[in-house]
Amino acid sequence: MSPTDLGRMLDEISADLPAPDLAEASWHAAWRHSAQRRRAVVRGIAGVGLAAIVTAGILSRGPHTTRPEPEITYYPPVPTGNAFSDGTPYVFAPRAATEARLRRLQTVLPSELDRSATPERLSDRLSWGWGGVSAVSLVYLRERPGGVSPVLVTPDGAQVEADTVVLDPLLSAGGGWQPDAVGPGAIAPDGHHLVFGQPGEVVVLDALSGEVTRVSVPATAPVAAGWTGAMTGIVAQVSEGRGWFIDAKTLKSETGSPRARYSGHYRLRLDLAYRAVSLEAWDAFGGGPVSTTDTPIHVPVAGGVSQTLSSSRGWAARGVYLLSDTAPTNLGILAVQSGLPSNRRFLVIPKGPRDVDCCSPLAWLDGQTLLFETINGSDTWLLAWDVPSGEVRRVTHFTGGLPYPSIALGSL
Repeated sequence: MSPTDLGRMLDEISADLPAPDLAEASWHAAWRHSAQRRRAVVRGIAGVGLAAIVTAGILSRGPHTTRPEPEITYYPPVPTGNAFSDGTPYVFAPRAATEARLRRLQTVLPSELDRSATPERLSDRLSWGWGGVSAVSLVYLRERPGGVSPVLVTPDGAQVEADTVVLDPLLSAGGGWQPDAVGPGAIAPDGHHLVFGQPGEVVVLDALSGEVTRVSVPATAPVAAGWTGAMTGIVAQVSEGRGWFIDAKTLKSETGSPRARYSGHYRLRLDLAYRAVSLEAWDAFGGGPVSTTDTPIHVPVAGGVSQTLSSSRGWAARGVYLLSDTAPTNLGILAVQSGLPSNRRFLVIPKGPRDVDCCSPLAWLDGQTLLFETINGSDTWLLAWDVPSGEVRRVTHFTGGLPYPSIALGSL
């Protein structure tokens, strides 16, 4: 067989290799480049294989020599070139049910987490003298009589149910300002203090000692609660801009405090009337905005899905509804860099069977990698978006079903 015939045959074989169904035309152009790379790799492997056969025949009468297999590195396509009318570049997240085809990003979390497994009980660990949980990587809710209890996932993958805490799950109705019991700021920076919002109160759990403290606030509505980045306290809100600041040392609530307005360092403020987004900078102690930077961002947003999360490199990200054909049919995540507001990215979550509020940002893994959860019925994934490059990778697949999908992340 001539080299030309061999190349033609390999082209025909590799043409049928499966490729990720990554939605939208921008992915296809990038994928064609990847397919050419893949065919080149296949030719290289075939050439090595033929050479190995010939070498084996020559050495059949002498000592056997084992040659190492060639190392293959797969570089997935990263689409570029698409932008909104204001110049904001955007990429498409993979469609629902294709997450398993993504490259995996290694973290302390396992590739699969079975939420139907029977967890340890925090009360047992404490009574047996094993000690509590000193570091919580992830928390989710588990159904129990009378409500739900938080399940704490440790860096070594152990699941521990905080069985002394019974919560109302506060399931989001989707589309409105309806908090969940587990918010993005549920796990404090020290890794073992957690806070959960409830109607008229917040519940503080020290997972190391098992101590549970309930702090009342003058509200009958569900309360969203999260730690400030400097762990000076807790911001509890019943609506955007209305809430209380709870001091971390005294656990006393302050009504009307400017620190009660926001818990993060940066906030993306939406002006839906003008389809504009502004970036606000807040101080590190949960106080009022120290400056406001109006940026020429006019992405077609129809509303916010989540609060803003800030990274160590100054990226601010927020989940939004994307206006499409005058109806909010797509979700997306907008990320803006504080020092250079013109440096911004948008991740479009394609239409499909995903839940209406499936894809809110959860945490920054590092200065530029944003973690978010995608929910398609009972199928839930934790994904990672590398903001500068646009690549989306899988982190953890949650199995075992989940009636209460909200999770929060700690240090990974």
